[in-house]
Amino acid sequence: MTHMLPPNLQRLFTPRPPVDYVTPLHYDKNPMAKPENANPKKARKLTGVSEVLERVKQEAADRGEATDADADMKFSLTEQTKREIRREEKKKQVEEEKKHNPKEDAHTTGDPFKTLFIGRLSYEVAEDDLRKEFDRYGPIEVVRLVTDQEGKSRGYAFIVYEREKDMRAAYKSAEGMKLRGRRILVDVERGRTVTGWKPMRLGGGLGGSARKPKKPVEPEPFMGGASIIMTRDSFWRPCTD
Repeated sequence: MTHMLPPNLQRLFTPRPPVDYVTPLHYDKNPMAKPENANPKKARKLTGVSEVLERVKQEAADRGEATDADADMKFSLTEQTKREIRREEKKKQVEEEKKHNPKEDAHTTGDPFKTLFIGRLSYEVAEDDLRKEFDRYGPIEVVRLVTDQEGKSRGYAFIVYEREKDMRAAYKSAEGMKLRGRRILVDVERGRTVTGWKPMRLGGGLGGSARKPKKPVEPEPFMGGASIIMTRDSFWRPCTD
């Protein structure tokens, strides 16, 4: 078929010249032979590198340089230290769980059924900002922004309303409200109302990231030669004829 092509295309199918012949090396008549079948006087058998590695390690140790054994030892010590840290954290968490009793907390005030929890707060939000935003739902009795020992906000607060219905109105309406550029989370106080409830520092709570996992995109069904104006619902609707 190539002879029917024009000359400019025939040049693309021209075979390349053959490879030049090169004589084999003089010390091995059969280059493809295995080491045990080769000439022992002219070809050295293949051996491992373990002896060379041991000699290199010994020379490095004589020069005072680090070896793989030292690296393995450091790695083992690091893993052991991590396990000890996790063990201590678990022990500390168990002790804090035993001491945790929100009903006897001196900082909690007001009726728990009138108390609103607010989480994921920006650290720039103050108690005045909370009172200004949440007094629209009803008269407020107490606003308590939780802080650390240095007086810095810990990102959550409690608001005690004078009436329970006002707290419920705020609970239903304030979810996702933006304060200082950050969406907040609201919830009822569960520490004194729900048995076995744990705060976030003890493995419970409702804090953390506000992002929700994305739902996988469901592919559209194959409609073959169906009309492009056919909808998804009409495609899956069973025939009534």
